Amino acid sequence: MIFGWLLLVFVLAGLPQLLGWIDLSPVWTDQNSSDVGITLLTVLPYFLYLFLTEISDRHATWGKRRAGITVAGVDGTSPGRGAIAARNVLKVLPWQLGHMGTMRLATSDEVTAAAVTFEVASLLLLAAIVVPILNRRRGVHDALAGTTVTCIGHEETGTNGSPNSL
Repeated sequence: MIFGWLLLVFVLAGLPQLLGWIDLSPVWTDQNSSDVGITLLTVLPYFLYLFLTEISDRHATWGKRRAGITVAGVDGTSPGRGAIAARNVLKVLPWQLGHMGTMRLATSDEVTAAAVTFEVASLLLLAAIVVPILNRRRGVHDALAGTTVTCIGHEETGTNGSPNSL
């Protein structure tokens, strides 16, 4: 889903820029406008996709549905909109910070403290999300939001047993 969106953004904005049909360089050479541009073109659509699919009746993105998992409250109930929003803000924050640091590194003649801070913060948050999941525990985004990822019951996945916490 993300790759498809980025491909669309490339076709609509990147390719015309490369072909000289439009000049977006003023957007990308100013740090503030590049932060806004990246947020609007990539981070916000990603957040909206996660939020809207996880507040739906299925409480799962397309990938989660294919994997037979869903987002739930820690007590097994449907998570509220606030919990889903918090969960996904924390999930997209490393991406946003990584973009901000990378743009500062790419557009500056020297490495700045801000660029390094954004990159380090991005990596630390990403590790806090991913490392616990690799050990079959809740990531910081789920722990702080009061959510968990569970297996979908056998009626949707064909497996036996009740939903189990991952």
